[in-house]
Amino acid sequence: MNRRCVAVLLDRAREVTRIEQQEEKLTALGKLAGNLAHELNNPASAVKSSATNLMRELESQKLLRRALDRGGFSPIELEFMHQWQEELSARTVLPSALDDIDREDALTAWFEKAGLGGNSWEVIPDLFEGGVLVEDLERIQKQLGAAHLMAVLRLFSSSLCVKKMGRNISSAADRIFEISRAVKDYAYMDQAPIQDVDLSLALENTLTMLRPRLSGIHVNVDVARDLPLVSAYGSELNQVWMALLENAIDSIDEYAPSKGRIDVHVNKSGESILVEVWDNGHGIPASLHDRIFEPFFTTRPPGKCLGLGLDAAQRIVKKHGGYIRIQRCDPGATCFLTSLPIERPHLY
Repeated sequence: MNRRCVAVLLDRAREVTRIEQQEEKLTALGKLAGNLAHELNNPASAVKSSATNLMRELESQKLLRRALDRGGFSPIELEFMHQWQEELSARTVLPSALDDIDREDALTAWFEKAGLGGNSWEVIPDLFEGGVLVEDLERIQKQLGAAHLMAVLRLFSSSLCVKKMGRNISSAADRIFEISRAVKDYAYMDQAPIQDVDLSLALENTLTMLRPRLSGIHVNVDVARDLPLVSAYGSELNQVWMALLENAIDSIDEYAPSKGRIDVHVNKSGESILVEVWDNGHGIPASLHDRIFEPFFTTRPPGKCLGLGLDAAQRIVKKHGGYIRIQRCDPGATCFLTSLPIERPHLY
C-alpha cells in the first residue's frame, strides 16, 4: 500500500509539474504573440493608410491632367513643365533645416501675392517637403502664366505625395520582412537542431521580439569583435536571452519605468563566451539569491508569472556545458552572467 501511494503521489506530482510547465510555455507564447501583433500592426497600418491615400491621389491626378489637357499649352510649354518637374523631383540637396521656417513663410507669401492663397494649404506642405523654393515657383509662373498655374502646382504636389506614400509602403514592407526574418531566425526554423550560433544576431532577434515591451527603455548591446560562433541549440539559447531580458524589463517596470536601461555585454574569456545582462531595476534581496533559479519561485504577484523562466534558462545553459548566475544584484544595478563554452560540448 505504501509503495502504491508513493507511486500515485509521484505520478500526480509529475503531472502537476507538466501542467504548470505547459502553462508557462503557453504564457510565454501568448506574450510573444502579443509582441508580434503589436509590432506588425504599425507597419501594416502604414501600408493600408498609404495605399488608400495613394489611390485617392492617383484619381485626383487623373482629373488634374484632364484640366491641363484643356488648358491649350503649347509643346514648348509642356516640355518646360515636364523638365521643371523632373528637375525638382531629382533634386537631392534640399535647403537646410535652419532655413525651414523662412522658406515656408516665403512660400505662403508667394501664394498670397499670386492670388492663390485660398487654396495654398492643399499644396504648400508637399512643396515644402519637396524642397521647392520661391525661385522655382517664379520660373514656372513666368513660363506658363497664371491661368492654369494652380492645376500645375497641384499635379506636381500630388506627384510628390505619391512618391512619399510609395516610400512609406516600401519602408513598412521592409519592416514586416525584417520582423518575419527575425521570427524565423529566432526559432531557427528549417535548420538543424544544433547550429553554429552567432550570439550577436541571436540577441538582436530576441530584442526584435521584445521591441513593444522595450518602449521607453534604452538598450545598449556591446559585442566584442571577432567573436567566435557557439555550437548550440539556437532556439533553446534564445529562450535564455528571452528569460533574462523579460526579467530585466519586469524589474525596470516596477522600479524605474521612465528611466529604464538595459546593457548587454558579450565577450570572450578563455574558451568561453560571457554574456552579461545589466538592468537598472529594483534588484533582488541577497536573502533570495539562493532561490532565484528554483522552479515556481517568483517575486512577482500571484498570477503574473509562474517562476519557470530562470529555471528553464539555467537548465538550458547547463545542457550546453555552461552556467548562469547572479553577478550583481543591487537596486539600480543588476547583472546576470551567462557563460557558454566555445568548444562543442556533448549535446544530447
